This record gives sequence, C-alpha cells and structure tokens, in this order.
Amino acid sequence: MSEIKSSNPNETPIKHAGEPGGDRNPVDDYFANKPKDEVGFELSKRVDDFYEYLMTSGRFRLYGRAYEYYYNGQQRGGRLLKTGEQDEYTAININHFRNILQHLLVNTTAQRVKYDPHATNTDYKSQAQTIVAKGVLEYYDRAKRTDRNSEKSLEDCLVYAEGFVHQPWDANEGEDWVQNPNDPNRPYKQGDLITENFAPYDVIRDYTARTYDACDWVIVRKFVNKWTYAARYPDLAEKILSISLDPAVWKERRIGRPTIQGDGDTIPLYIFYHDKTSAVPGGREVQYFDSDTILIDSPMAYDERPVYRTCAAEQDNVPFGYTIGWDLLAIQEAIDALYSTITTNQATFGVQNILMPDGANIGVTEIAGGLNLIKYNAKAGKPEPLNLTNTPKEIFSYIQQLEHLMETLSGVNSVTRGNPEASLKSGAALALVASQAIQFNSGLQKTYTRLLEDMGTSIINLLKKFAQTPRIAMITGKAQRPLLKEFKGDDLSEIYRVTVDVGNALSRTTAGKLQIADSLLQGGHIKNADEYFQILTTGMIEPMIEGQQAQSLLIRAENEALFEGKPTQAIDIDDHRLHIIEHGVVLSSPEARSNGKIVQATMRHIMEHVQALQMANPVLLSLYGQPQIPQMGPPPPPGPGGPKQLPPPPPPGPGGPPPPGKGGNIGAVIPGMEQAAAAGGMAGQLPNLPNMPKNALTGAPYDLQSGGLPG
Repeated sequence: MSEIKSSNPNETPIKHAGEPGGDRNPVDDYFANKPKDEVGFELSKRVDDFYEYLMTSGRFRLYGRAYEYYYNGQQRGGRLLKTGEQDEYTAININHFRNILQHLLVNTTAQRVKYDPHATNTDYKSQAQTIVAKGVLEYYDRAKRTDRNSEKSLEDCLVYAEGFVHQPWDANEGEDWVQNPNDPNRPYKQGDLITENFAPYDVIRDYTARTYDACDWVIVRKFVNKWTYAARYPDLAEKILSISLDPAVWKERRIGRPTIQGDGDTIPLYIFYHDKTSAVPGGREVQYFDSDTILIDSPMAYDERPVYRTCAAEQDNVPFGYTIGWDLLAIQEAIDALYSTITTNQATFGVQNILMPDGANIGVTEIAGGLNLIKYNAKAGKPEPLNLTNTPKEIFSYIQQLEHLMETLSGVNSVTRGNPEASLKSGAALALVASQAIQFNSGLQKTYTRLLEDMGTSIINLLKKFAQTPRIAMITGKAQRPLLKEFKGDDLSEIYRVTVDVGNALSRTTAGKLQIADSLLQGGHIKNADEYFQILTTGMIEPMIEGQQAQSLLIRAENEALFEGKPTQAIDIDDHRLHIIEHGVVLSSPEARSNGKIVQATMRHIMEHVQALQMANPVLLSLYGQPQIPQMGPPPPPGPGGPKQLPPPPPPGPGGPPPPGKGGNIGAVIPGMEQAAAAGGMAGQLPNLPNMPKNALTGAPYDLQSGGLPG
C-alpha cells in the first residue's frame, strides 16, 4: 500500500508494514482495509448488526406498519373484515393516508423537469457539449425511464422517510459491441448505467453515526437470480448455486409478507461502497453473497459512491430520516375505528326489527311482504319498529375533525384534494390555496430537485468515464424534433454539473394554470387559443414571453460588451426604444463617462437605433409596434400634402439657447425631431437622451453623425 500523507505538514507520515523504515500501520486494522479473505466476514457482521438495530429500535416495525396502511387495499383483500372475539365487529378502511401521500407525490412530480448542464468553459466546444448533454439526459429520462426511479424514490421517502437510487455502471448492459473469443454466444457489451430503487431497510449503514452524511460507507442489498450470476462467474458457480436462505431469518428482514423459500432462485447480493477518505484513500467496492463468496473486490471506480438519497426531513442524532406520513398513521387508525363503528352498527341492525306486544296475535307471516291487512288486539298494543341504527352525531363530527387534522398536518388542503370549501369560489382564490399547499412542502420539492441533479450529474460522469464506444441516443434536434445522434464519453468531457428547473408552485396546479392563462389573456400576451390551452396543459409560460426574454438577454449581452468598449450592431427588427433606454445605463456612471472608448462604442450603437427608426421599412416597424421618425435634415417646405407649419419656438432665455453638447438635449442637434413630435411619431415615447459627453482627453464635443470623436 502507498504512503498515507497527514493533513499536518509537521507530522511524520505513517508508513505501512513492509515499507522501508516503516512499522505496521494501525489503519490496516480498519474493517474496510481488511484483506479479501477477511473483509467478507467483517461486512456480514455489520449487516447483521444493522438489522438487529432496526428490530430493537422499533424502526423496522414502523416500516412494516407504514407499508400495511399504504397498501391497505391489498392487505385486506379489498373487502370488509370481520373482527372481534365472535366476529361481531365489521372493520373498514378509508385510506386517507395513501391519498394524502399520493397528492404530495403528484404535486411534487407533476411538472416535467428541465435539465440544465453546465460546462467548465464558455467556448464554442463547451457550449456545444451542453446541447449534447441536455439531449442525452432527456434521452435517459424518456427512453431509459430514469424518471420512474426518481419518482419511486420520492414515494419511498414519503412512506418510509427515505428513498434511495442506486446508479452504477454495469459492463453487462448495453448493446453488443465485439465478438467474445472465449464465448461466441456471449459477445462483449458496450456497457451502460443501470438505475434501481431501494428502500431504507435495504441500505445498510453505520447506525451509530449522527447523520447520514457522516456515514463513510453503505452496503446496498439487492435480490437477484442466482442462476444469472452463476453464469457470469463460472469459477464461483457451485458456491453461488449452493446458497440458501433461512426463511425464519428472512421474514424478519423483509416487509410486505414476503414468501421466502430456502432453496429458491432469488438470493440477496450485497454491494459495499466506502468513500475515498484518509483511511481508505482509493475507496473500496466489494460485491458478495456471503462471507465466503466474493465476486468483486477493488478500489471504488467512481468519484463518489453511486447511491443517492432523498429525505424530506432529517431526524436528529441518527442517520435516518423522518416523514410526515408517520404522524398520520395513528390518525388513520382512529378514522378507521370510527368508520368501522358506523359500519358495524349499520350492518348489524340495518335490517328492521319489530317490537310486538304480548297478546297482539300477529305472526311473522302476517307482516311479511307489503300491503297487508293486519288485525291486532288494541288492548295489547300495536307493533312498533325497533330502531338501533342511530349513530351519535359526535362520531361523524369527530371523523370530520380528524380528516381535517390530517390535511393540516400534511399541508394537503381540500382544494388540492378536489373538495374545496364552499367559500372558495374564484379561480384566483383556488389557485392561491393550491399553491400554498405546494409551498408548505417546499422541503420535499428541494430534496427531490437535489436527487434529480445528483442523478443527472451521475449520468454525465458515468458516460464520460466509461462510455468509450460510440452509442446512439435520441437527441432533441431542430425545432424540438428528435434525431438519432452518435456520441461518446469524450463528447461530454467539458460538462461538470447538472442543475434542474422544476418551475414555480403555482404552475403545478390546475387552478394555478387556469389563473396564469387568464392573466396572460387579459394582458394581451396570449394571441390564440393554442397558446391558452398550452398553458392549461403544461403550465409553461416560456413560449408566451420568450420574445421579451430574448430581447432582454440581448440588451444585457450588448451592455456587457459596451462596458468593455466593444462595438455592437443594431438591426431593423430590434425594439429600438427599449434598447436606447437600456443602453443609457452603460453611461450612467462617472467611470464610464470618463472612458472615451466606452462612450464612443455606446453612443455609436445608440445612434444606430435612432437611424433605424428613421430609415427602416415603415411596414416592418409598424409590425413591431414602432413609429418611424423623419430623417435628420432641414424641415420640408409647407405645401399641399406636407406637414403643418410649426409655430415659432419661444424666445430664448438669457444667454441664448444652449449650444449642442452644453446642456442641450437630442432635439438641439438632430434637425427634424420636432416634426416627428408634431406628427405624433415619437412624442411621449422617445425620452430625452443625456447630455452629449465630451472626450475625456481632448475636451472636444461628440460627433453624433459618425458616432466618433473628432480628430
């Protein structure tokens, strides 16, 4: 083993046994550094200790209880149950628990996510790779269905407080690549990543750690077909096929009433990952069935362990999570008991009983059926019904209180459950209440977003490292048309991180989408019915505002260039008024105005917009809602068809009119602007531009016609 360097530069490094001048390294006693013939025993011991802790702490029983209530319809066979000492009690389950957790799940995952890969550089190659990376991520999300794994992990998080996604590289996956000389019937594969889900009781960890992040290692337990692995590892085939399970033990380590067969084909495979730490510099990965059957033992091939966790809330001082679902279990049990009381009463006494006075001389046959003439002894009294079906109203009132309490605790209100209160009538009110439910559970949204980002980054990193052969993916092409594209890991080399945009809370509800669509329609942003229904179905407002956003981004990019004194170009279809106003920001600081290069580039660009308003095609300008102003020059003479003669300007004040560049505005140096104002062209639209700046070096006035400085 190599030398382990201390973080203290003044400390003498520890050397491993067998190295020159070194003694035995105590770190070798760490269980993760044990040799191959010993590490299996150490790992098996930690697995046994973990499940013993789950049982003694009551956490495993809580997992089982949450499973039972979440899947109660299957657990009860979809029917009423007779319970009690003499089956006198009729039990019914009204599963609010599952319904509320399902609403939390759907509200969090309803909006389709948008992946945003980030490159290390801004050059053309790096930015082009972000396009490929985005298409690859959408391909795995769509074709490989990694979205199902992320959603399942979130569902496990709600039911069991944690959900896990295991996403390693598997050399046995992917398309056939080259012929295998040792076995022509089993060609070499390209390899591909696999994505699988695990509940918290399938992810063994150090239960003595204070937090999950403090755990340096995990062991993933997955159930596999032993015949498949016997074929993959022929040298270990006999050992693998001889493995059997003890049903008594395994019924305690799995939930959901599993059927365990000692000699069955399904056996547990354990995958151990240890992080790259000072104690284990290269990390470690061990795949094994039991302490004597180890398949793989090597340094960890990944930069981080490929096990990703989602957890809505951490539980203090333990490496486990907590879920609001556990707070709902007791309330659900109480609701079931009350509904069962009502059901038992109605089922037992729903058939009418009759009180018959002694001596009435009426038999069963005389009152059977209907429309009977019944004679009775008036002295004895007439028959009367025995009504035992009345249920105290307090029971119904308490049920409503408990149901409302479950909604309050979970943040899932009546609007999101499709049963709004009568006081909520307007679309805006419904949208607000629905969005508040989503915002209340923003922690769940955050953990889901982090999981998606971790999974997306993992996909890119795995492909970068292991995808050495070309592979075909369905990449989004021009105008959102998918196209088949070949890529390799090198085509993603500049991508370092993936972020995810899940949209806002309001746009993830039906009421919110309706409110957004109505607001955009009233504001004139929606031009046709297709755009309106696109908002209702997707909640995406980007197509409605992408023009304004693109214009704002363009102005920002041009301002950044102008701040550096770089020239930019205006074209006829720009929003010239907006550009002129926003570009003025560049010259709104003394530092910028004292820099002749910035002043020259900015004023030249502003004048390009002014000239476009004067010289561009009037039809084109009118399509973009922009008025045309006359060209600079002397005013045309009055006459038929010409502009009206303007009244003479007011007399100048003391000292005469200010000369150009001495406090005058743009009207003082651009002839013809007054005519445009009188004709209603730019009146009230084009604001006065700031005073014309001077050259900071020479003091010469600025030449507006050329955009440059004289001399």
